[in-house]
Amino acid sequence: MKSRSTRRRALLAVGAVVSAAGLLLTTAPQAAAAVPYRNWTQTPGNTAGVRFSPCGDWWEVWDNVKNDLRGPLVEYNYKGVNDKWKMVPVWADDNYVKGQHNVSESYHIYFRITYGDHTSTIVEYKTNGGC
Repeated sequence: MKSRSTRRRALLAVGAVVSAAGLLLTTAPQAAAAVPYRNWTQTPGNTAGVRFSPCGDWWEVWDNVKNDLRGPLVEYNYKGVNDKWKMVPVWADDNYVKGQHNVSESYHIYFRITYGDHTSTIVEYKTNGGC
């Protein structure tokens, strides 16, 4: 039969391991989990926004600032592919534009919109879907 002090040391050791594991789990990088899964994103202050529809690869872009500057820039990248971001050639200077730009149907994509020095949150969405 184990003594009371031996059992106490064993419980303390288990508690230390559990605490360390909990700390490790809470401090582990969760970048992928932090990416919102949705078909739209917008810049801070809503100066520009974009919505992606996988049925037909439609990109809807809003430029919500009335000025003479070039419109927002929409970029995407395939999830799990280590390459450069690709540009969506849809320009919405002071306006709303809906345009098609084909993306591969075998991936999810990350996409974002940039307007001046404002860049949106990167979001993830599927590239195929029912129409």
